[in-house]
Amino acid sequence: MIDDDRNCSGVERLNRTSKAAVFHGIDRGFNIESFDLEKATGKEILVEVLACTICGSDIHTLKGRRKEPTPSILGHEIIGRIAEFGDEAHRIDARGVVLQIGDRITWSLAASCNECFFCKRDLPQKCLQLLKYGHSVVQSGKDLLGGMSEYCWVKPGTTLVKLSDQLSDELACPANCATSTMMAAFEAANFHEGESILILGAGMLGLTAVAIARSRKAAQIACLDFLDPRLSMASELGANIICNPNLWKYPHPSEPYGWDVVIETSGATKAVELGMESVRQGGRLVLVGSVWPDVAMQLMPEQIVRKCLTIVGLHNYKPRHLVEAVEFLESPAAKGLEKLVSIWFDLDSISNAAQLSCESNEHIRIGLRP
Repeated sequence: MIDDDRNCSGVERLNRTSKAAVFHGIDRGFNIESFDLEKATGKEILVEVLACTICGSDIHTLKGRRKEPTPSILGHEIIGRIAEFGDEAHRIDARGVVLQIGDRITWSLAASCNECFFCKRDLPQKCLQLLKYGHSVVQSGKDLLGGMSEYCWVKPGTTLVKLSDQLSDELACPANCATSTMMAAFEAANFHEGESILILGAGMLGLTAVAIARSRKAAQIACLDFLDPRLSMASELGANIICNPNLWKYPHPSEPYGWDVVIETSGATKAVELGMESVRQGGRLVLVGSVWPDVAMQLMPEQIVRKCLTIVGLHNYKPRHLVEAVEFLESPAAKGLEKLVSIWFDLDSISNAAQLSCESNEHIRIGLRP
C-alpha cells in the first residue's frame, strides 16, 4: 500500500520545483533554469534523477552533427528514484517486481504506444507515437524528459526495471542505451558460443560488445580503434586481438576465412567498408554506429551476393533487451565496465562537462549527478 504523505514528501521538500540544464543550441549552449512540478497524474511517474551520463548521441547534438529541437533537456542514460506515482501508473517493472516510492530504477530511452503499425510488427523503437527521452522541447515542468535535470517524468509505454542498490551508478547509467543496444546487436547477429567476432570501434558500445562477447565464450575477439588507451581497455575487457585500423590485415592470420560476426559501432563509412571486407562468406555484419550522416560509400551488390552476407542495421532496441542488459550488468561478466564512466560533474557544471565530452578522448563516459 502506498503512503500518500510519503508519496509526495520527496518533492514537497523542494517546494515542487526542479532545476534543469536547458540546451538552447550549439551557439547558445546551456542555461540552468527552474521549473514548477505539478503532482503526478494518470499513468505518469515522477522520478528524482540520481545520475545521467553523456552519450555519444548527445555529443552529436552538442557538436551540431545531429539536429534536435530546442530548447531541450538532453540526456537519456538516466537512473533515478521514484518520487511519485500517478493514480493510474503501472507499478510493476519488466521483471515482475512491484515498484514503490524510493525504488532506484532505470527505464527505456523511449516510450512506445504498443498499438501502431510498427509496434505490432515488433519494432517499438520506431513507434509512430514515439517519445524519446532527452530529445524533446521543454516549455514547462511537464516537459522534464531528460536526464540533465533534478527530476524527470516517466511516461506511459516506458519499460522500467528496478535496480539493486549494489549495482553502481557507473554500471547502471549506460544500461538503457549502450548495454541494451549491444544486447540487441548480439541477437541480430545470431551470435553463438565458439564463433569469432570483430568489433569496430572501442567507445562505450564497442567496449561493451567486447565484454558481452567474452561472457558468451567467443573463440576470438578482435577490436579495432585508432586510440591506444581504448585498445588497452578492450584488451582488459577480453579482446585477444587489438589493432589500429590503419594496420589491420585482412584476411587476418587468426581468421583466414574472415570473421563470423562483425559489429560496427563507430559510424564511420570507412569502418563499414572494412567490416564488409573482413566478414567471412556466410557471415553477419551488424551496423550500429551510423546514427549521423558520414560520407557516402560505394557498395557493390556482388560483394553481398557472392559472400552470402547477412547485413543488419540496428537502431535502439526492444523492451526485452533492457532486461537482458540489467541482468548482464548484475553478473560478474560485467566486471571492468564500471571504469568506463570515469569522471562526474554536478548539474551547475554542465558546460564544463559538455566541453570535456566533446573535446577529450580520455573519458569514455562523463557523468552528471544533479
